[in-house]
Amino acid sequence: DFGNGLHSDCVDMAKEALVFMIVCINESWKIPLGYFFIAGVNSNQKASLTKQCLSLLHEIPEIVITSVTFDGCPANLSMSKTLGCSFIPTNILSYFLHENEKYFVLPDPAHMIKLIRNCFGEFGQLIDGNGDVIDFNYIVKLNKLQESEGLHLGNKLRSQHVKFFKQKMKVKLATQLL
Repeated sequence: DFGNGLHSDCVDMAKEALVFMIVCINESWKIPLGYFFIAGVNSNQKASLTKQCLSLLHEIPEIVITSVTFDGCPANLSMSKTLGCSFIPTNILSYFLHENEKYFVLPDPAHMIKLIRNCFGEFGQLIDGNGDVIDFNYIVKLNKLQESEGLHLGNKLRSQHVKFFKQKMKVKLATQLL
C-alpha cells in the first residue's frame, strides 16, 4: 500500500477504481497488480502510476512486459501522449521508453471497435479518409433485406447488431438497479 500520503477529511470520495493487471500471453493466467480508488486522475498521474508499476515489474527477471493495453477513454490516450506516444496518422509512435526498456502501447482492439460502432450508431454517418460518407442506414437496409428474404450472408449481420443501443440501455439499467 503506497497510499497517497494525504491524511485529511478533505480528500474527495472515490467514484472509480483504477486497476493494473498483468496478463500472460503464452499461458492462461492474469493477476491484478494493484488498484487505486480515485475520484478522478489526470494523464500525468496515470503515466506516473504506470511507470511505477512497470518499475516494480522490471525487478522480477522472469517477467517481460511486451505492451501496455487499456480501453479507449480520453484520459488513457492522453496518458499515452504524456508517456511519449503519438497516434497522429502522419506521425505514429506506438511505444515509449522507461528504464531503458521499450513498452508498446496498444489500445484494446475490441473496445476501440465498440467505440466506433457506438459513434456510428449514434451519429448515423462517418466520413472516411477520402471524404466519402459511410451511412449506418445501409447496414439497417441490408439487415432488413436479409430478414425479409430469409438470408444470412457471410457478413453474420443480425438484428441485435443494428439494435445494439437497446441492448446497451438494458445493461445500463440493470447496472443502475444493482
